[in-house]
Amino acid sequence: MVYKDTGAKKKMPENILIYYPSNNRSNATETLACEFASLGHRVFLLTHDKDGDLHRLLAQNNVEVYSFNIEKGRSLSYYLKHVRHLIRFCKAHNITAIQSHLQQANIVAVIAQYFIRAKVVVYRHHLIEQNKMSNFFDEVINLLARQIVVPSSVIYNHMVMEEKVKPEKVKLVPYVYDFTKFATTTVKSNEIKNAYPAKLLVLLCGRFVPLKRNDIAIKAIGALAKKGKDIKLLALDSGPELETCKKIVQEEGLEKNVFFIGYTTNVMDYVAACDVLIHPSYTEASSNTVKEAAIFSKKVIVCEGVGDFSDYIVNTENGYMVDHENPLPGMITYLEEIYEGKSSPLMGEKLKETVFSRFNKSPETIHKHLNVLTN
Repeated sequence: MVYKDTGAKKKMPENILIYYPSNNRSNATETLACEFASLGHRVFLLTHDKDGDLHRLLAQNNVEVYSFNIEKGRSLSYYLKHVRHLIRFCKAHNITAIQSHLQQANIVAVIAQYFIRAKVVVYRHHLIEQNKMSNFFDEVINLLARQIVVPSSVIYNHMVMEEKVKPEKVKLVPYVYDFTKFATTTVKSNEIKNAYPAKLLVLLCGRFVPLKRNDIAIKAIGALAKKGKDIKLLALDSGPELETCKKIVQEEGLEKNVFFIGYTTNVMDYVAACDVLIHPSYTEASSNTVKEAAIFSKKVIVCEGVGDFSDYIVNTENGYMVDHENPLPGMITYLEEIYEGKSSPLMGEKLKETVFSRFNKSPETIHKHLNVLTN
């Protein structure tokens, strides 16, 4: 890809640090790191986790990778050790800009910023949290951060209207992806289809935690199954609500309709195998799962007002949107519509076009993220 000379390169700091808690790969994060490096800047990765897949990938793309791994905890000592290390790291490598991701790193970065010259920009990837400590961290980050980037209008409006963060602090910049790095050649999709034959094969992909509301997806499948519909649900991932959901399946007699796959690394095989993605989550930042479904032109059912869905999904045109507070009736209706073949056959293709247009990497989208660091 050839980048136009917009002048941003001359303004950009030479040494950029991507500060990130996890060592797991993230297409949005690694896309920015690789593109920054390709523009001639010296890019660093520093994680709280030990070296992992993310480090190996970025090291192959001219990013200098480091980790500072200590026993995890919520004690003051744990965070102070990370603050001290971040300060020393920035001074040792002459870091001039920090792009910090996720709450665990952001709380460290906003404290360290008072002891370093680097500009600190924190990226918030959630709407609300579920416990007092996390909410307290959000309050501290909101107070101390000088610039906060969010991926959706829902999070922006919530921070400004509900959390009373000054609008000039918060900047809405959509995620950017290198879609060429997503696995589009699947090996086991046919095997999955043969293992779970059904007229309509539905995918549920999300942690089993209260805010994901996975039980609603199970109840929607149950409603159609009780009408004699040939429908199956494959539920990926795990979490504290898993046993509760298994109990619902047992009590409703849905053992032949709902299957718990657990955590898997070949998510794209399941996306390719299924006909529709159902996503009842109450809160999101910007769902990667829906974008993965778009790559394969799949139909999706999501909740309105969640994450950035309302920014790019138009109900019944390129996806289905159901009520945020009471999604079950809408999910049942739309699943039946898809089952009976009454939905538009071009819906998945339209979603793919929209997602690629809005989120695919381009000189303009990359420079939007660069400009946050330079201005």
